[in-house]
Amino acid sequence: ASGRRIATSTMPEEIYHEVRTAATKILRGEQVLLVLDNAASQPTTIPPGQAFDLSLVEEASSTRQTVVRDVETVASNLTASTSKGTFLCCPIDVNDKTVAVLYVANRRFSGIFGDDEIRIADYLASAAGAALEKADSFCQLHDLNQNLERKVQERTDSVVRHSQELERTANQLSATKEKLQLAKNAAEEANAAKSDFLARMSHEIRTPITGIL
Repeated sequence: ASGRRIATSTMPEEIYHEVRTAATKILRGEQVLLVLDNAASQPTTIPPGQAFDLSLVEEASSTRQTVVRDVETVASNLTASTSKGTFLCCPIDVNDKTVAVLYVANRRFSGIFGDDEIRIADYLASAAGAALEKADSFCQLHDLNQNLERKVQERTDSVVRHSQELERTANQLSATKEKLQLAKNAAEEANAAKSDFLARMSHEIRTPITGIL
């Protein structure tokens, strides 16, 4: 059931929550956290601000194997505190890269993390890695769809703008054509009036001359 809940989660926050919940319940961890690898800065934890043994985390990350110790050394400022108990670190890998480490601590009992607990931790980490890889694929697909939708919208907006520009140009040409036709009609009417006037004037001038002759 724990593996199924991890596998069906689609957000990293949900996946980390399910892993911590399962590890707390199954591995009897007093303190269960995830140490996230930040390439540009110091590792961060879920929940935030948790103390942990950095050397234990680094060993699990470098060997890419679950590490179990009976002693934990936590450095804080210029001091270091040592605790006895049982401490387990299991790397969570995505695409052959460790992205987080499951850190389980029980400071009341020693030797409670044996082979069975290591196999359980490995199973939880494997399920988390697969779920995180799937979540990353979903995220990339979502981004791709968003980019595609944005490009389609940009193309649509561009077509609409061009259509509007063409419509404005067509309206302007139609208006110009109408004005030219009106001017042509006015010119033709003026020419006709001028010709009619000249014809009448010519007739009136010729008539008296014909009478005289």
